[in-house]
Amino acid sequence: MEIEIIPIDITKNIFDEYHEELLKLQKSKYCYVSNIDLISELLIRELPIQNKRLAIKNILSFLTYIDTEIKIKDTTLLNISSSKLIEFFSRDTYKEYMNLLEELLILSDVPYDNGKFFVKGELSKQYRVHNSYINNDNLCMVILENDRAKDKFICNIDIDNRFRTTIMNLDIDMKSAVIAEIDYCRENNLTSNNLRIRLSRLFYTRMKRYIKKGSNVDRIYHSFTNVSKVSRRHLTTKMYNIDIVNSQPLMLISYLSKEGFDYDENYKKDCENGSFYDNFITKDISRDDVKVQLYKSIFFSFNKNLIINKKFKELYPITWQSLSKIKDSNISLASRLQNLESELFNNLIPKKSKEYFTLFDAIYFNNINDIVTLNKNIHNFFNNLGVNVTTKIEY
Repeated sequence: MEIEIIPIDITKNIFDEYHEELLKLQKSKYCYVSNIDLISELLIRELPIQNKRLAIKNILSFLTYIDTEIKIKDTTLLNISSSKLIEFFSRDTYKEYMNLLEELLILSDVPYDNGKFFVKGELSKQYRVHNSYINNDNLCMVILENDRAKDKFICNIDIDNRFRTTIMNLDIDMKSAVIAEIDYCRENNLTSNNLRIRLSRLFYTRMKRYIKKGSNVDRIYHSFTNVSKVSRRHLTTKMYNIDIVNSQPLMLISYLSKEGFDYDENYKKDCENGSFYDNFITKDISRDDVKVQLYKSIFFSFNKNLIINKKFKELYPITWQSLSKIKDSNISLASRLQNLESELFNNLIPKKSKEYFTLFDAIYFNNINDIVTLNKNIHNFFNNLGVNVTTKIEY
């Protein structure tokens, strides 16, 4: 079994010491970020199947999925169905794998409020991911040798063939992206857990290629959806991108107006000129954290007890009052705004580019001649909503 284990020190350039080992990073489709304690245990333990390489690959692939779910859902309490576990393990062995992960203090199944652990056909088991796993900062990269299995591309929606082939074939310069992510986390004082999740999402693009539509919203998700902008700057294909500044906060204005709710004029002004998020940045809260906290406590939930919610009320009292009423009415504001955003990006198609893909609030394409038309279409869409939009164009 060939396996490379490379310790990650967020304070220095790991490529200076592990140059030869990291040459395999670009070639392997099985790259993971884990912690040295866990890997050491897996190497000496008896695993659910005899093929140790495959067993370790299964476990690390599952934990990459867990990391992504924690980030997306912003909770360590996750519902995981048996069918999902079978995807990573097998029908015969998934219980053994989960028992092992519980022994290793990675996660444990926990009961619902009614005391039940699951209800067949209704409720999947829920698992609590332990802080001992999340906060372990003894990180390492794990590179496994490739196998002969052919990559499987999954696309369950009707979409432009250029979009499909782009997601199938797109690649990232892994060495450059890893260096950039480590530098970014160090310069912004982010935790080792932040780095682990950012690298996990980067490596996941090698393991699984897919395009799908959300189950409750019209958003398009694909292999590169959750990759950070830091890593996307290292695509091996030269691409241009147009990014909307304050996209969903801006769309909120249209929604409030359409539904008869009031909003502050300074809220509209700040969203239109692209300064909305900046009003919440402090020396202790980065722009990335501001976005996460605002969505968590204002747009997708409404927690009046959080500091950032109180700050929003102070800056935009009329808008805050409207959002409070929406919360009390049980309207799913998140899905309304996401579907409005999807209405734009699902129909934003470049004419000249041979390669392109969209994200939730951005579009990437490879022909410079598409910039003017795409940017004009975005501005026209927002003008029809009654607001002006700020876009950023990057090369």
